[in-house]
Amino acid sequence: MKGKALWSALTISWFFTIQPASALRQGDIKIVKTWAYNRVQTYDLSADLSETRSRSKGMPEKTEQLHQLLMDYLKRVDAIEPPEAELAIDRTGILMKKSAP
Repeated sequence: MKGKALWSALTISWFFTIQPASALRQGDIKIVKTWAYNRVQTYDLSADLSETRSRSKGMPEKTEQLHQLLMDYLKRVDAIEPPEAELAIDRTGILMKKSAP
């Protein structure tokens, strides 16, 4: 029952945008994993709704906990990670340039 209560408190989205990323939110805390750079950023939405200041360094335990929850969930639902070729292109900035007007 504990696990069900935990998952019901989460909002999860898996998405591909200009830069492949996944996000998970638990209460006011949200993490965003940027796949091309294998970077996880943490935001406290109660203090920073615009997500302009990453709190990853100030909240390392919470960041790791939510990152592990995200990865476990993605594995459980057989989510497909972005292809390495797409990530390599993204690291060069080509995808960003193509989508710019």
